[in-house]
Amino acid sequence: MIRASSLRVVAACLALAALTGCAGRAGTSDAPPTPASSATAGAESPGGSASESSGTSPSVSPAGGRTRTFRIQGAHLAFDLPARWQEFDRAAMRDALSDSSVMGELTDRMGLTAEQFQQMVASNIVLYATAPRAVSGFLDNANVIVVPGALPEPAALELQYRGLGATDIGSKAVSTAVGDGYVTTYTLRMQALEVHGRAIALAVGDRTVAITVSASSAARAKQLSGGVLGSLRSTD
Repeated sequence: MIRASSLRVVAACLALAALTGCAGRAGTSDAPPTPASSATAGAESPGGSASESSGTSPSVSPAGGRTRTFRIQGAHLAFDLPARWQEFDRAAMRDALSDSSVMGELTDRMGLTAEQFQQMVASNIVLYATAPRAVSGFLDNANVIVVPGALPEPAALELQYRGLGATDIGSKAVSTAVGDGYVTTYTLRMQALEVHGRAIALAVGDRTVAITVSASSAARAKQLSGGVLGSLRSTD
């Protein structure tokens, strides 16, 4: 069974997504992030790409555009995001979070100090990737955590999200090439921004993998998460 502390980490992905997106207002989207070592980005492909070891057919992004592959080494899986998206390394993410005007509001909701939140993120997030620039003041982004233990019930995760102030929360069961789980949709209002997110929670072996995608609109969040779901594959 997943631990309560792990549930809190999964919920922290929502907070990280909001903070990363809001960092776009400070101009962090203009400079390309530095590639990190926790996940490996593959080459671009028209309409999608496939892991050589999985044997699956190339996936096509919902928009029909070019994509790039991000491999999550700790979970032996991969998925696709838009081709121009880049990873933040830990130093870049720390700088972006320190400049975020909404950090205090979110950490207060979590009952953490800014330092505690950043430590939680650094210890558990294995990937954070962002769009190249902000749209409507928000930087679309995705992050991934891998924690030991069984997949929590949707209601348990929804409760954590409500504690952060999220609304319009709902979960739907999904089946993917790497494991079954559910997608939880939510809306998070932070200052003048409205963040739309979709958290994909999956049971992958004896671990829980949570992929949180956030965007400036519900339609974009649905499109991005659909691309992730359709391209998930094993790298074993």
